[in-house]
Amino acid sequence: MATQTLSLIEFADLLSLEAKRGIISGGALRQMITDNKLPKIIRDVRGAVRLAVERAEEGFTVTRFPTALATEKINEIY
Repeated sequence: MATQTLSLIEFADLLSLEAKRGIISGGALRQMITDNKLPKIIRDVRGAVRLAVERAEEGFTVTRFPTALATEKINEIY
């Protein structure tokens, strides 16, 4: 588990990378954000908690949780 404070651009980059890797559903998340509903918990496509998000003064506090799917996808890259 790792927690970081990210700017809006960094947060968007993280979500984009997670979606490209197939860890989260980019389309579903994009629709929620478009509807002005930023989820506090983002689950991976298998249903495990992947990210916990809270608004912070200078962006977003994001906690990343290791999931089996994330580990598999990240290991595929290396």
